[in-house]
Formats: sequence, C-alpha cells, structure tokens
Amino acid sequence: MGFSPDGKQLASGSGDKTIKIWDVTTGKVLNTLKGDEGYVWSVGFSPDGQQLASGSGDNTIILWDLDLDNLVTSGCNLLNNYLIGNPQVLAELKDCQTPSRLLLAATVLVIQGENLAANDDMNGALANFRTAQTWDKNLQFDPQAKAQEFANKGKAKRK
Repeated sequence: MGFSPDGKQLASGSGDKTIKIWDVTTGKVLNTLKGDEGYVWSVGFSPDGQQLASGSGDNTIILWDLDLDNLVTSGCNLLNNYLIGNPQVLAELKDCQTPSRLLLAATVLVIQGENLAANDDMNGALANFRTAQTWDKNLQFDPQAKAQEFANKGKAKRK
C-alpha cells in the first residue's frame, strides 16, 4: 500500500493482479488498474502524485500515468495519422481536435467530398465540404458548386 503525496488517495496491490486507488476520505474506489500479470506486491506514488509504480510477482514493474489530461494527449498523438485520415472519427473526439490536426483533416474531408460527389452522394459531399470549411477557414469555395462540379465529372467518367 502507498499514500499519494497529498494524503488524499491510497493505492493497494492485490492477488487478483489489480491495483485499486482509494479515496481516503470516503473509502470509495476511484480507479482499478489492470495490467500486472502477477500478484501486485508493492505500489508507490511519484513525488508529484501523477504516476504510480507497481511491482508484481511476474518480476515486472509498471509505471502508471495517473494524469488523465496527459493520457488523452498521448493517445491523440499516437492516433494522429489515423485521426487525420479518418476525419469522421476526429469529429467525435473533441479532445483530439488541435488546430493543426483539424487543418490536415479538412484536406481529407475535401478529397472525400469530391469522391462522394463523383459517386452521386451530394448530401455526403456537402456535409464533408461544410465541415472542412469549418475546420479550415481558408477554404473559400461554394460547397454546392464544388459538389455539382465533381458530380458532373463523375457522370462524364461513367459514360
């Protein structure tokens, strides 16, 4: 067991291979960490309380990042290229929407919109174009005209 530096939390290791972080005041479990592959023998907080180390019977030590903001930022950075290439996913993950990521994803939305229009999905194309313009204020075009242009190109190609 180990107390956080501020004394507000207690971490405990267990034979079920988990670590529980407890609120000292209420006695309620705040979080359960899973990842050790053996009995968790020891736990200890870093001096700033943002990390926790666990030692287990599988002869490993795991450093756990307890700073949620840092975890989200790290996750978004790991998924960066995926999020840019899949702007519909980025649209759902507000915490990952950085200005530079949105600018790059806007370009992908425009390309996707052009392909949608060329395949007669005008509504999908317009939605993509409008979102792209929201994400990149420098995109100056008429979404309806652009969609119609690519719809006409698609029809000509199919003939």
